[in-house]
Amino acid sequence: MTLRNTHMAVRAMLAALWIGAVLAILSLLVVGQSTASGSGPELTPTPAPGVFYSYRVVSPPQIDGNLGEWPGDGALLLNRDTAFSLSGTFDSIADAAATCWSQWDDDAIYVACAVQDDRLIADSVRIWEDDTVELAFDGHNDNVRFCGSGFCPDDHLYEVRVDGAVRDNDGAVAAGVVGAVGRQPDGYGLEMRIPVAQFDTGALAAGMSLGFNLGLIDDDDGGGTDGHLFWRGYSTYSQPENFGDLVLLDPFVTPTATRTATATRTPTRTATPSPSPTPVQTIDISAALPIDCGEVAVGNTAGAADNVNWYACAPGWPENGPENVYRFTAPGGVTVDALLGGLSEDLDLFVLTGVSPSTCIAAGDTSVSLPDLAAGDYYLVIDGFDGASGPYRLNVWCPLDPSPQASPTPTATVTPQPRLLRLYLPLVSARP
Repeated sequence: MTLRNTHMAVRAMLAALWIGAVLAILSLLVVGQSTASGSGPELTPTPAPGVFYSYRVVSPPQIDGNLGEWPGDGALLLNRDTAFSLSGTFDSIADAAATCWSQWDDDAIYVACAVQDDRLIADSVRIWEDDTVELAFDGHNDNVRFCGSGFCPDDHLYEVRVDGAVRDNDGAVAAGVVGAVGRQPDGYGLEMRIPVAQFDTGALAAGMSLGFNLGLIDDDDGGGTDGHLFWRGYSTYSQPENFGDLVLLDPFVTPTATRTATATRTPTRTATPSPSPTPVQTIDISAALPIDCGEVAVGNTAGAADNVNWYACAPGWPENGPENVYRFTAPGGVTVDALLGGLSEDLDLFVLTGVSPSTCIAAGDTSVSLPDLAAGDYYLVIDGFDGASGPYRLNVWCPLDPSPQASPTPTATVTPQPRLLRLYLPLVSARP
């Protein structure tokens, strides 16, 4: 009896060891399979965060929207999981994702992207409201985006829409800039050729580093933008200090220490990105209308005076459109949110503590948030980017205000143009 029990115990132990060995082998197979499928088409190690490699070629690619001639290595992947930041919603990778490559030669830099998109839409006047790839360049890599009222000569935001439309900061592209789009089963492919002169760097060389950012815009319903992915930072239009680097490599030549990205450049880090501040520029507070927590002002900047064209809190924004001014008296100790909606033009919002633009404490494309704002008078200024003017809806919301005030009594001195409405719920901006 004892011998039989011993045999049974040995058999049970051997069976357990056999099952464990089988499970271990299966586990290794599964892990190996998972690693292989996760690597995708990349043939080289993933670059460091914020680095996109461009490889020198002898024969440049044909710009026709056909990506068959592009290699699979050195890819930059942008989707909802790899994006540094995003706005809107993305249901899946198939909703919007891009895999991009870059090449260069003595004449130009080339970029190609394979875009996954389950609904392709191009129906808006503004290219950036449809399915579009954004390629942002800072040629000098000096973190300076604007010179005066526009981009510096080395800075560009190229937009390529699914229908093949190509723009540079929503304007016409320079001669020699060529883009093409081709349809793919799961979306579309695009190619771009950008002449070296566009980067204002002189001759290209291995080892050079240009500022670069990639954006992907998704439109699913034919309206405005439904989602926006950013490879680095929060913008492709501004904030170049958050861009990544496009590094030029030559597979056949080892770069020398002297061939750096700045060897042929004139240093520009100290350049002023906006018009020099002028003491005589002040907002007109005599025309400022009062606005309080929970109120909405409906107005239009068209026909208003243009007294200010720069703000200290957004030095790179050329705000040379007309502006409207509102006076807000903060009760103190509350968070104040101001939102712009109902926009048809590019209007921006600024908060000042005085009449000079140098007193600006906050700026936003469509909103600003001021936590624990100290008691006092503040001026909310609605100004037009690059000369823009048009209608708007300004909502001021104080979610921490314990006692909303009663509805104000209209006075005879308030002009009929802006309408003040009493609300106690935050509004969502109409523009993304």
